[in-house]
Amino acid sequence: MSTLKLKIHQKGLFVVALPFAFQLIFVTVLLGQLHVAKLEAEREAHATAVLEQVNNLRKATEEACMALVQFKQSRDNNFLKSYEDTVKSATASIARLSEISKDNKEDQLEAEKLAKVFRKTVVLLEDSKENLIEESSFASISSLAVLFKAGISIKYGVDRLARKYHGADEERTRSERRRAVALESTVLALIVADVVLALWLATYMSKNVTGRLQMLMENNRRLASGEALLPALAEEDEISDLDGNFRSMAEKLNSAQNSLFEMTETALANEANVRSIIENMPLGVLLVNETDIIQMVNGRLEQMFGYSGEELQGKTLNDLIPQSGSRHKEKRTDEYRKGLIIKTNESVAQKRSGETFFVEISVTKFADAQGKQFLIILQDVTDRHEVERLKREFVAMVSHDLRTPLTAVQGTLELLHEGTYGDLTQSGTKRVQVASDSIDRLIGLINDLLDIEKMEAGKMRMELKPVDLNKVLTHSLESVRTYAEQCQIEVQYQPVSIGVIADRDRLIQVVINFLSNAIKFSQPGQKVVIEAEKNGKMAEVRIVDFGRGIPASHLDSVFERFQQVKASDGARKKGTGLGLAISKAIIDSHHGQIGVRSVEGSGSTFFFEVPLVE
Repeated sequence: MSTLKLKIHQKGLFVVALPFAFQLIFVTVLLGQLHVAKLEAEREAHATAVLEQVNNLRKATEEACMALVQFKQSRDNNFLKSYEDTVKSATASIARLSEISKDNKEDQLEAEKLAKVFRKTVVLLEDSKENLIEESSFASISSLAVLFKAGISIKYGVDRLARKYHGADEERTRSERRRAVALESTVLALIVADVVLALWLATYMSKNVTGRLQMLMENNRRLASGEALLPALAEEDEISDLDGNFRSMAEKLNSAQNSLFEMTETALANEANVRSIIENMPLGVLLVNETDIIQMVNGRLEQMFGYSGEELQGKTLNDLIPQSGSRHKEKRTDEYRKGLIIKTNESVAQKRSGETFFVEISVTKFADAQGKQFLIILQDVTDRHEVERLKREFVAMVSHDLRTPLTAVQGTLELLHEGTYGDLTQSGTKRVQVASDSIDRLIGLINDLLDIEKMEAGKMRMELKPVDLNKVLTHSLESVRTYAEQCQIEVQYQPVSIGVIADRDRLIQVVINFLSNAIKFSQPGQKVVIEAEKNGKMAEVRIVDFGRGIPASHLDSVFERFQQVKASDGARKKGTGLGLAISKAIIDSHHGQIGVRSVEGSGSTFFFEVPLVE
């Protein structure tokens, strides 16, 4: 059987079909034996019925003869009546015997012979009865002879038929005994064969299926423990296919484990390098979880705050950087939970000694097996902050010290231009005008510097109240119309009906700044578009130009101080670089948003949002 290349389902059919066929043969043999037994039983029942009728006939004949003899002796008519009844009973037995034997020709012939004898016997009996009734001595003697002859005739016929069935009955008994012995032997042989077949099938299945499945299980254990696998299975069926797939998987797994081991070694080496880099970084690094608990710090952070790494374990970020220390009061926690990058020079950190210092914070969110984590990088910017403070003081001092004399010079130039000190030549008038324009630009620069200082110090006052946005935009447009015409730029605006909460003059300052930049960076013949619409609870104003645009690398810095984007040829437009920074500070004071969208070479869209009138 092992040489046959059978699949598992074919082996299963074989295991089911073979016992079924054997049981079918078993049942067929038993049914054959039962059929033979049934036929024998039918023959036995037939013989019994024939013998019963034969015996009835013999008995009735004898009783009839005895009844006539008794009548002769006693002359009692009751014996005649008994005679007639027994004759009727004998006649019925002859009829029943003919009925029973009609399906067997041999028995039917014997029954017909016996019936003829019986009819002759009845005739003889009737003659004897008549003679006995006449009471003649000769008749009586003659009747006795007839009775004797009748008894002999019927006895001969009955005995002949009885001997036949008695002999058949003995042969049938011997045959039944032989069949019983043969049936017992057959049943016993079939039972033994069934047991042998069951044991063989069990052994076959155990060796061919169960045994090989156990080999697969052993291979699974060996693979888990790193031991060598057992030899491959030879037969071609589903189990051998499974064994082949398992071996292929084991090879790939071993290959993957080797690769993983190499990768792990590389990762460990890289991790050591990364740890070394982090430990030697000039910046403070700490890792916090979603609940602000500090998980890890580097050596530089320990130096910055005066804590050891063990002391910082379990502390929160707020222990190092109190929320109240942010000058602009940024919602730091909410922002870094959103994964935003925060960079601020105004966050105040607190050392272990209680001393405070300024830090710049960068936060990056990521997720690992332990959940959400936040990598925070801190840079001590105390020196930078001190430089900024000195610079602001210097700018404030220069602004104040310059604005007063410049204002005086501006007044003097205006008097000269008006001829208060006498008439000037054409060349003198021109030079006075140039000097006056220069003084105007210087005073504007100083005013911008003072505005920046006021905003950063929180000293710029905003008078926020309901304002008609249409009037703000119209006034701003009129303020730059002459400059636009000089630059040959068309400014388009569609009036709107929107009310906002704002400081009118400061909002005009923002719009004029946006329009001036859009006109400045557009080519003659181009246009600038002013758009305004409601956006939820805010009003959005957009200034769209189709000029040179802003490179993507400069979009994040256009609202910083003293920042001005170079053109592709490296040229700059005239300006201080403070207008957009002032505009951002103004919009921030309105609790709004400001921004820019631009594609280099396709123009820019500067926009801001301020709250609507409720």
